Amino acid sequence: MKKAIKMILLALGFLIILVTTTQPATLPSLVLIVPFLLLFLILTLLFALFLAWRSRKGMQFKNIRSGMFAAALPTLLLVLRSLGQLTVRDVLIICILFGISYFYLLRMRSPAV
Repeated sequence: MKKAIKMILLALGFLIILVTTTQPATLPSLVLIVPFLLLFLILTLLFALFLAWRSRKGMQFKNIRSGMFAAALPTLLLVLRSLGQLTVRDVLIICILFGISYFYLLRMRSPAV
């Protein structure tokens, strides 16, 4: 858990430095992806820490996988918003797809009856 907290703080510090010291218009296209990746990493670890705290079993791969799934939704919505492609219809479609995926993954993890 301590390693995850250190990674969150390091990524958050790098994200703040990157956002405050650069101009997006002058950056290469590859560097424009970095803030979204850092945000995804931060959200993944935060969700995983919350799940580990809630289960009281410590950090497990299952928590990280669930954290990645939970972090994908806000990151994807933010990417679409930054591209100017986010509409109410897109939000509804993405939320429905994530809901279906969530229940599908739950069904896959449960033992066969």
